[in-house]
Amino acid sequence: MAELGPPETIEQIRQELWKAITEGVDADIQFPAGTMTLEFQAG
Repeated sequence: MAELGPPETIEQIRQELWKAITEGVDADIQFPAGTMTLEFQAG
């Protein structure tokens, strides 16, 4: 498994969030995305 650096990790998270938002646009139950805080641990 390849390791991702911080920019790649953040971009992957953005893509996953956007996918979830767009796929859930017509869902009966929705969870709006707001401000998020991420913590990363290296090592």
